[in-house]
Amino acid sequence: MSAAVYIVIVVVVCIFVFRPFLTTRGRIGGTDAGRGGGNQLVEEREALLDAIRELDFDHRMGKVEEDDYRGTRARYENRAVELMRAIEETAGPAPEIEDRIEEEIAALRKKDTVTCAGCGCATPEGARFCPHCGAALAELRP
Repeated sequence: MSAAVYIVIVVVVCIFVFRPFLTTRGRIGGTDAGRGGGNQLVEEREALLDAIRELDFDHRMGKVEEDDYRGTRARYENRAVELMRAIEETAGPAPEIEDRIEEEIAALRKKDTVTCAGCGCATPEGARFCPHCGAALAELRP
């Protein structure tokens, strides 16, 4: 009975240990990219960027020769560009969120600022002194 329990434990541990080697998720330079959703592409991109950082570090430490470094980095960069294009294609057109944010910021700036009569600098509405020239705003206001 105890031998069966030990065998089950060994099998479970082996499955846990060898599972990352049997899956293709996060493989660098794999051919499975694009078959899954955008999540797999993002994970592969992150793994690739980590590999580039590690390669750069190894090169700075003198562990990788210049020719090998350039060739490997060029392959990684090309694959990263492919992944980023694929991610953009799967994501579709980006929302115009940046434009909306800029419009809201501009509206808030117009609402909350007063122009200094001395230097023409925009100052916050509640300010007593100009942050640019230091003049007292109460004295300069008509």
